[in-house]
Amino acid sequence: MKWLLVILIFSVLGVGYLLEQSGQNSRKLGQIQNQVSSLQIQLNKEKAEALQSLREVKRSLHLHMAESSIEDAVKDILDQNYGQADSAVRSALENIRKANPEKKALPNLETAGQLLKQALEQAKNLDPKTLSSLNEADRAIRKEIAGSGR
Repeated sequence: MKWLLVILIFSVLGVGYLLEQSGQNSRKLGQIQNQVSSLQIQLNKEKAEALQSLREVKRSLHLHMAESSIEDAVKDILDQNYGQADSAVRSALENIRKANPEKKALPNLETAGQLLKQALEQAKNLDPKTLSSLNEADRAIRKEIAGSGR
C-alpha cells in the first residue's frame, strides 16, 4: 500500500510539473507570437518606405532623361537634324509622362509638357522660337527636379 501511495505522490508531482512546463511553454509561445507580429509590422513599414524610395528614384531618373532629351533636341536643331530633334522632343514628353504616373497636378511638369508640344509645332514650321521653347521646358523640368526633394 505504501508503494501505491508513493507512486500516487510521484504521479501528482509529475502532473504538476508537466502543467507548470505547459504554462511556461504557453507564455513563451505568446511572447514569440508578439515578437513575430512586431517584426511583421516593422517589415511592412520598411517595405512601404523602400517602395516609396524606388518610386522617387524612378521619377528622378525620368526627369533627368527628359532633361537630357531636351538637350539633345537643342543640339539637333542647331545641327539642322530636325527629324532627330522631333524624336528627342517626343522622348522628353514620354519621360515627363512616366515621371508622373499618378497624374498629379504638377505645374512645372505641365508647363514643360505644354512647351515641348509647342516646340514640336514650332520645329515643324522651322520657327526660330523653337530653341526658346525648349530652353523654357528645360528650366521647368529643372525646377521640378530641384523641388522633388520634398
